[in-house]
Amino acid sequence: MKKALALNIPLYNLETLLKYISALHNYIHHIILLFNPTNLDEVCVQATHLESGGKNVQSDLKKKQRFKF
Repeated sequence: MKKALALNIPLYNLETLLKYISALHNYIHHIILLFNPTNLDEVCVQATHLESGGKNVQSDLKKKQRFKF
């Protein structure tokens, strides 16, 4: 997002949204389109969730950070 702002690319228009969606992995691309997204933030959240396999990323990180004695 920082690069987009530096290059003066508009983040909140339909063209940018569709380009972002089309650049996603094929199976994520198709699932995202089923949700009929309306903005880039929504797509980013959904894509992140799908990439994590629907797991709760926060709880998985906490489990990994625990020390075992």
